[in-house]
Amino acid sequence: MTGRSGASFARVEGRVLRMQADERLATMLRVAESAADGGVLSVPSRESVAAGDAIRVEVSFGAMADEIVLRGAVEGTTPRGDRAPLVVIRIAKVHAARVRYVHQVLTSGREATARSSRRVRADIQATWYWGLGSHATRLSDISKGGAFIRSGAPPSTGSELELELNDSMVQSDGAGSLRIEATVAWVGRNQGARGFGVKFRILDRIVASRIAALVRWHEREAGLVD
Repeated sequence: MTGRSGASFARVEGRVLRMQADERLATMLRVAESAADGGVLSVPSRESVAAGDAIRVEVSFGAMADEIVLRGAVEGTTPRGDRAPLVVIRIAKVHAARVRYVHQVLTSGREATARSSRRVRADIQATWYWGLGSHATRLSDISKGGAFIRSGAPPSTGSELELELNDSMVQSDGAGSLRIEATVAWVGRNQGARGFGVKFRILDRIVASRIAALVRWHEREAGLVD
């Protein structure tokens, strides 16, 4: 589902709405008005949804802050003539504090909470695969949970892709390239370079171990650990 908000629904563990924390979101999000309410999010969309559909809302604050997850359900839709109707999502009351936090960051100058997995500056040869295409590039930072990929033509937020990394500096001969499934969490600039941030979808321990070893190697190179 794509509307003027730039957000999209995808069928990942049910319906997922991925959004950037920006001025558009500030106009769509309303904090709770009572103790029985979690808040309301009204999103322009032509997605076919029904009242009661469960929605997982993932709010990205960019490279340096943790993502916030809000759970809710479709309350209804509001027609707007030729424009995409507004899908009204009632956020669960247990997430009222998270809604207030997001709203304060967007409107009151509150700092977003620093990312729990530290990103380390890097220069890693990589190729990302999306659809039928492949794109050779480099990563400019990495953590155990994600990375920033340089690109002049990034895919949209929420896109799922495969990433192939060169981790030969920490692997014995014959290990082959490190391949990771990932989801695009945000699109923008990082350290002056245009590109997009991805969240890794780690499916087995071997991949997790190789990512951790690659991150540790770059931490040592940056003098962050002994």
